[in-house]
Amino acid sequence: MFKHKLRIAFDELIRERNSGGNILLEAVSLILIGVMLFIVDMNIYNEKTVSNILVSDLDNTGIISIEDDNNYDRYETMEGLERFKKEYMQRFNIFLNELNNYKGIDAAIEYQWSDMIIDLYTDTNGNKVFTQSFNIAEQTYESYTMFTEDEIGRSISTLCVGRDYNKLFKIDVITDYTEDEENEMFSKYTGIIYMGDALEHIEPGTVITSESGETYIVGGTIKKGDKMPKIEDVSRQATAYETMDYKILIVRNMIEAPEKICFKLKDGYSINDLKNEMSILGRKMNYTLAVKNFKIIFDTIGFKNKTFVNYIKQILYIIMITVIVLQVSMQVVHLLENFGNYGILYANGFSAGDHYFIFLIQNILKGIIAFFIALGAGYLILEFMYTDIVSRYTMRILYNVVLKYILWKVALCAFAIAIFTAIIAIVLFKRKSPAVLIKESKK
Repeated sequence: MFKHKLRIAFDELIRERNSGGNILLEAVSLILIGVMLFIVDMNIYNEKTVSNILVSDLDNTGIISIEDDNNYDRYETMEGLERFKKEYMQRFNIFLNELNNYKGIDAAIEYQWSDMIIDLYTDTNGNKVFTQSFNIAEQTYESYTMFTEDEIGRSISTLCVGRDYNKLFKIDVITDYTEDEENEMFSKYTGIIYMGDALEHIEPGTVITSESGETYIVGGTIKKGDKMPKIEDVSRQATAYETMDYKILIVRNMIEAPEKICFKLKDGYSINDLKNEMSILGRKMNYTLAVKNFKIIFDTIGFKNKTFVNYIKQILYIIMITVIVLQVSMQVVHLLENFGNYGILYANGFSAGDHYFIFLIQNILKGIIAFFIALGAGYLILEFMYTDIVSRYTMRILYNVVLKYILWKVALCAFAIAIFTAIIAIVLFKRKSPAVLIKESKK
């Protein structure tokens, strides 16, 4: 009996006029709903993920962006450039010391993402140690996203941080060295290198020299799955963080000409307190300083997204009203044209409940078809927007967000539309009694 009713519902859907156009219109509305949810939920996901990375909360951790207001145009020669570097670092050291001496600061570190040109680093025997290590990683499915290449050579995304990074971020490095041994390394080398877990590991203790003469020592590896915020692109990236499995972490005593400082406030101090202090310090050092905590950053992103979402909502309202009006109109026309057929079904033992069930199934089928059209279109939209600018790993994250936060909400909307239109059909149908319908079937 169930199969029979299902077949009748399907036949009714096929015979319904303009059902295809209405289904497509419903699919468009579901796509717009999905886009709105993706924009909002992606920001929520990023905010939660970054919050889990931080030692403190979003309000107490943030970024100071530095713009040097001094005119260095006179440094046009190599000698001048070296003087610039020396002068800049001297001034920056003063700035960082004064920042760390501010009573409200628990920790402040340089924090800089950059691209490391792997072929420019050699061990004590002259071997390009990174090249061999990364060739193995390059053979994986992540290869095209892990490396960039230009006329200089291949590069890999690298994060340079100050020594107090553990005071701000929950990232673990696997190493056999004691704290005293690490302190000795910092006194001898430019920094300590930690390899991403998915990269071919380089033996700890290996000394690596850059083309400019800087020396580093490999300290170990990064714990698998650990993440770090992608501060520079936190407002523009699909994800506001990077998983460090295919990255390199360099812990340095001092980063040359950093543009950003990451800070953590002590309890009881606010971002406004720090802004006031940085305003004074910026004038003193001739710096323009932009101070934001992560809460402000994500709230700003949310505000920008809200404006875009409001535009989509306006379009969505028009489409949804159109969908509902068309659904109801088509339902009315279809009922008027098929009252006789319903009478025949009554005469053959169908109850009112059976008819209600057919109406419900018919509209659910419309919703299912519209949902899968929207699902396919959503997949194509994601691929078109992100495939060329994010890694496959990041694409999997985006798909997981869609599956976890969005898909069921869109399905619920499709189901709600189906229920609403089915109720309309049932209300209209109930206006005629079985006896009247049977009589009409005999005409």
